[in-house]
Amino acid sequence: MQTRTDEEKHFETSLQQADLLRQQSKFQDYTAALQQLLSEQALFYNSTTDINIIKSYHLLAAAYEMSGDLTEAHKAHRHVWKIEMQLGLQEAELSKNDMNRIAKLLKIRERIEALKKFPAYDWCKHATGTGYQKHLIKITELLAKLLHHKEFLTAEQLLFVADQCYMAGCYYNHAKGVSDLASGYLNAAVGIIAPGYPAIWLQLQIAYHKQFNLSKLKHDASKSTAEKLTSGAETAMECQTIMAQCMKECNEIPAELEQPSVFNKIVLFAKYITALIEFQFAKIHPPEHYQAYIKSAFDILQLGLNAGEFADLEDDLTLRVKSLLAYSLTVMVAPPIDPKMIFVELATFLLRDPELKHPEAATIFVFYAKYLRSQYKKDNTKAELLTEMLDNYQKAHLSLIMVGRENSPLEIEVSRYIQHLEHKLHNRISSSNYSPALFTPPTLPRSGSLDDSFTLDGASSSSSPSASRPGT
Repeated sequence: MQTRTDEEKHFETSLQQADLLRQQSKFQDYTAALQQLLSEQALFYNSTTDINIIKSYHLLAAAYEMSGDLTEAHKAHRHVWKIEMQLGLQEAELSKNDMNRIAKLLKIRERIEALKKFPAYDWCKHATGTGYQKHLIKITELLAKLLHHKEFLTAEQLLFVADQCYMAGCYYNHAKGVSDLASGYLNAAVGIIAPGYPAIWLQLQIAYHKQFNLSKLKHDASKSTAEKLTSGAETAMECQTIMAQCMKECNEIPAELEQPSVFNKIVLFAKYITALIEFQFAKIHPPEHYQAYIKSAFDILQLGLNAGEFADLEDDLTLRVKSLLAYSLTVMVAPPIDPKMIFVELATFLLRDPELKHPEAATIFVFYAKYLRSQYKKDNTKAELLTEMLDNYQKAHLSLIMVGRENSPLEIEVSRYIQHLEHKLHNRISSSNYSPALFTPPTLPRSGSLDDSFTLDGASSSSSPSASRPGT
C-alpha cells in the first residue's frame, strides 16, 4: 500500500508529465492527463487530496480557457469553488470571481454569435437598411452590453465589435438622417477598429457627422451671425483636419495593400463632405457670398467624380454626389451646364421602384422641382413647368410616406408646396383673367441634413468671393 509521501510524489510526477504536454501545445492530451489525475485523487480521500484536487482543477480550468472551451473552464472553476467553500477556505471568493469572469466571457461569446446572425448594413446600399432596421433594437442592445464589458473582449472580438459599431454609426448617419446617436457608435470604434482603410472610413464618417452641426447654425437664434461664422469655421476646420489626415493615411498604405477603387471612393466621400460644408457656409454667410460657396461646392464635387469611374447609381454615394451636383447647378446664377439631363438620369433610375422607397428619392425630386421652378421663373408662360413641378413634389411626398417620414419637417413642407401648386394650376385653368406669376409658397422653419430634409432656401445674388473663406 502506498504511503502519503508516495501519493504526493506520484501526484507531482504526474503533474510534471502533464505539463510537458501543455508545453508541447497538446491541449487535448494535457486536459486528459489532468482528468486522469483527478480520477486517481478521488480514489483516496484526505486533506492532501483536497489540495491536490483544487490544484488540478485550477490547471484544468486554465487549460480549457486557453483552448477556448469556456464551458468546461467554467465547470472546473465551479468545482474548485465548491470544494473551497466546503473547506471554508478564504480562496473561495477568488474562485467565485474566476467563475463569474468565465461566465462573462461565455455571455460575450453568446452575444457576438447572436450579432453575427443579423444582416449587415452597407451605407452605400440603401436596400440593406431594411433587414438591419428589423433587428436594430436587438443589435444596439447587444452592442451596449458588449461595450460595457469591453475589457473582457479578446483582440479579435474587439475588432468585430468595432466593425459593428461602425455599421450602427453609419446606419444612424445615413438611414436615419444624421441622428445624434451616430457619434456614440462611431466614437466607440475609434482606437479599436482595424488600421488602414477601415480606420480611414471611420474617421470620414465622423467628419460627415460633424459637418451636420453646421446645418443647425442657420436656425440657431441664440447666436449672432458673427458667432455662427466663428463656430462654423471651427467645425469646418475640424472636419478638414480629419479629412487631411485620412488622405495622408491613404497615401501611406503599403503598395501591396492598396485598393485603387477603394481609394477613389474615399476621395469621392471626402469631396462630398467638403461640398456639404460649402453649402452650409453658403447658408450662414451673408447673401453676397452665396454664389461663391455654391461654385466652390460644384468644383469640389466635379473633382470627386473625376477621381474614378462613378457611373453606378446603385451606389448611394454616387447618387448623392450627382444629386448635389445637379442642385448646385440649379442655384447657380450662371451654371456652366444645364442640370436637367442629370435630373432625368436620377429620376429614371429612382422610378424603377414605383413605390419610391429609396431614402434619397424625396430629396432628389425636391431638387428637381426646384430646378423646374428656376426655369419657370425665367418663363412663367410655360404652364407645363408647373405641372412638372407638381409631379415632382408629389413623387417626393409619396417617397416620404413610403419610407416612414410622414409628419417630418420635409413632408410638411412638401405638402404645402403641393397645395399651393394645385391651387395655382386650378386658378390658371378656371380663370381667364389669371395672370401667371412666380409660384412662391411659404417657407417653413426647417431642420435636417442635405440627405434628410435639406433646406432649399438661399440667396440668389452673385458677388465675388470673400477674401477669407473658412471651409474652403
